[in-house]
Amino acid sequence: MNVAVAWGCLAWSPTDADVLGRAARHDHRWWQHHAPTGFDGTPNDVSRCEGFGVAATTRGAVEIHRVQRAGTLHVIPSWVVAQEIRVGWPFRTVSGERWTRSDAMMGMPVAENKTVYRWSRSLGPAVVSRSDAQQWQLLPLRPLVIGFALNAIAYAVILFLLVGGVFALRRHGRRKRGLCPACAYPRGESGVCSECGQSLAGRPKVAP
Repeated sequence: MNVAVAWGCLAWSPTDADVLGRAARHDHRWWQHHAPTGFDGTPNDVSRCEGFGVAATTRGAVEIHRVQRAGTLHVIPSWVVAQEIRVGWPFRTVSGERWTRSDAMMGMPVAENKTVYRWSRSLGPAVVSRSDAQQWQLLPLRPLVIGFALNAIAYAVILFLLVGGVFALRRHGRRKRGLCPACAYPRGESGVCSECGQSLAGRPKVAP
């Protein structure tokens, strides 16, 4: 159920406009812990967008490669974009990443040199010019244990309240009609249901 809700949020929840800003310290730490082998650089720009049950973050960094050609040192820049998506409601339960190296900065079209998927599957080409999660065509697969546990508790509480509410309404309706709230048998003068033995003390009796 957790996964179904998470993927449902991704499929049907619109995301708001992205908010572009400078990379913070936690973005640098995230990059260091998550960057696949062969992806260097330090994140500079970060854009974030959110929707119902969706949190998407795009981090960008510039890689500098120095290549010796015919005795001349050439400096070749490339752009690395790390796309992270976390989905689930009310807590995020599934995440995924896509790392893309391209010859240009965020723009369209982009010539991809290398793309690595981490805990995710591609549903289409990477569009690194958009931070909108639905434009990423990315299916997250990594379970987030804490989110799973919290959502399981939340869903159990919601289900308990819904089921309990249905039964409470049914019992209330039976009492108003002068029936036993447990088995719906017509109650008499006794304080105990003659059909199921349910105590009827303190409850309204059938009008004569």
